[in-house]
Amino acid sequence: MKVIGATAGKMKMIAGCVLTALLLSASSSQHEDVITGELAFLEGEYEFIYSQGEAGRVVQPTELPDVYSLRITKKSDLFLLKNGKKFNKYPFSKVKAPLLKDNNYVMFLVGDTYYPMFYKGDTLHTHALPIEFNENYFVKRK
Repeated sequence: MKVIGATAGKMKMIAGCVLTALLLSASSSQHEDVITGELAFLEGEYEFIYSQGEAGRVVQPTELPDVYSLRITKKSDLFLLKNGKKFNKYPFSKVKAPLLKDNNYVMFLVGDTYYPMFYKGDTLHTHALPIEFNENYFVKRK
């Protein structure tokens, strides 16, 4: 009887660990609906128009070996497209950056880092895509 009791106890412990792991993975992979309501206008495709580095050097799209664009979906996903094909997918988040003075932004996650994507009219501005740490600008396709 001790063996059966010990096995049943271990099974309960293992089942508890599995349940906890499933709950943690479900909550960590939970998708946030961000591109809704007043941000729904961001949905669409955007073409890369230029990038500017710290030294002020402007990089035109024709200077890059690949053609980059962005797609924002109503499912709150951000896709970086390279030569018209999905290259990377990034989730949007409701996280806010209190030190930013410009309130016209939405955060997206790259790896374990949140980056702001600023918007004004039909133009997006981000520091992460496609050239990291540059001022990258995209305009919405008509």
